[in-house]
Amino acid sequence: KARVDTVGLGLLVVWVGALQLMLDLGKENEWFSSPLIVTPGLVALLGFIAFLIWELTDSNPIVDLRVFRYRSFSIGMVCMALMIGSFFAINVIGPLWLQNNLGWTASWAGNATGMVGVLAIFAAPIAAQLAVKVDPRRLIFLGVGWLAIITFIRGLSTMDMSFGQIAFLIFLTGVGMPFFFMPLLQITMGAVKPEETANAAGLQNFIRTMSGAVATSFVLTIWENGATSNRAEMVNGIDGAQSVQLLTQHGVSPDAAVGLFDRLVSAQALMISTNSVFMGAAVLFAACALIV
Repeated sequence: KARVDTVGLGLLVVWVGALQLMLDLGKENEWFSSPLIVTPGLVALLGFIAFLIWELTDSNPIVDLRVFRYRSFSIGMVCMALMIGSFFAINVIGPLWLQNNLGWTASWAGNATGMVGVLAIFAAPIAAQLAVKVDPRRLIFLGVGWLAIITFIRGLSTMDMSFGQIAFLIFLTGVGMPFFFMPLLQITMGAVKPEETANAAGLQNFIRTMSGAVATSFVLTIWENGATSNRAEMVNGIDGAQSVQLLTQHGVSPDAAVGLFDRLVSAQALMISTNSVFMGAAVLFAACALIV
């Protein structure tokens, strides 16, 4: 029987567990301003360093990190992290924006977001056939490049967009997905030796899962902090008293005028923050395409 790398397994549990705790509790505890987040953060960092040293020197590691010596696999994992992180970011922010900013119900937000899978179903067999005929790097470039373009357009959204306009852009997003996943799997798994395939596949799944978890945790903080910052700038740049006075002149009570003005400013601040997140995701998509 092969010897089990119990030390490596233990270190893996420690640093991944600490990292997950940090990601789960970070937003509600103001991230690294709280000792509750700093402690698991340090444990995750030190555990990860110890894990790297042990796994690279052990004769039978629980996770064989030597597969990263293959350039195609390493670059593929970088692209995987960028792409999945960006995709999760817009998938998390999108429905929240539709509900918080546009006042949609969860069902309508879900109906719009679910449109991403429609074209993906039809594009998947086409991507599979092209993957054996065309250089997979070209397919990945086209797929992720398409995602960058559509995400950039979504970063120009306004609050008066209809369900059809928003759902159509999400609908178009689905085309790019199969042209990324299938060719990338072909490149990364084809780069390693047959006996390393299982280990490489495990690492790929791990990186995909962690990229989504990290993106989900941080993007919500970035989104909300951006909205707060935008609101402060807008309030400083607008004569609130004059705006409220104009509303009262049109028959709105002073209290209602103040509330209406506050809601308008907050909504626009959140809209700007949402567009900033989408623009950032578009940049990461473009970087992924260029790296390939």
